[in-house]
Amino acid sequence: MQWQDIVLTCSFVVFNAALIPSITSADKPALNTSIITVIFLMPGLIVYLSLSLWFSAVMTVINIALWSTLAIQVFKRRTAHTNS
Repeated sequence: MQWQDIVLTCSFVVFNAALIPSITSADKPALNTSIITVIFLMPGLIVYLSLSLWFSAVMTVINIALWSTLAIQVFKRRTAHTNS
């Protein structure tokens, strides 16, 4: 394992853990924030994979999944309010 993979993985573990309260609480970031974050994480994922930074790539996939979850939650909430 390369030292860069260790540093990036540790950073993403903290970043991923920091998203859990947003997922479980009623307060959510804006939908555009979630979507833009997912879009800009994807090139990083490709870079990590191309450099064989496997753990960083896995953490990035988890981060993308967490941000996607937030986007879905906000979208569902917005849709429910529109339909009411």
